[in-house]
Amino acid sequence: MSGPRRLAAAPPFRLGAVVLSHGWFQPAPFAWDGEAERLERVEMLPDGPARLRVVPAAGAVGVEVAADRALSGAERAEVARRVRRMLQLDVDVAGFYAALGHEPELAED
Repeated sequence: MSGPRRLAAAPPFRLGAVVLSHGWFQPAPFAWDGEAERLERVEMLPDGPARLRVVPAAGAVGVEVAADRALSGAERAEVARRVRRMLQLDVDVAGFYAALGHEPELAED
């Protein structure tokens, strides 16, 4: 895999929590490795398919692409757009977490 590209996420963001919050990660083309906290997916891009690997990074996610596939600048931008949308990286959920603080059973550990 090539070196990861970092995509900033609105805090607080936890990749595992986002992935596991819905069942969409279970069927193909997704593959989730809970131990490694790694999400993989094949995306069809203009120049052909690319296997993506998404991993947690401080305040962000890292996105890697299989080494056998070089992306054009336009494809890199498209991958970033798709990952941002898929993981809702721009959604501010701080108010939601603040509200959960009033409900001990739902509060973040």
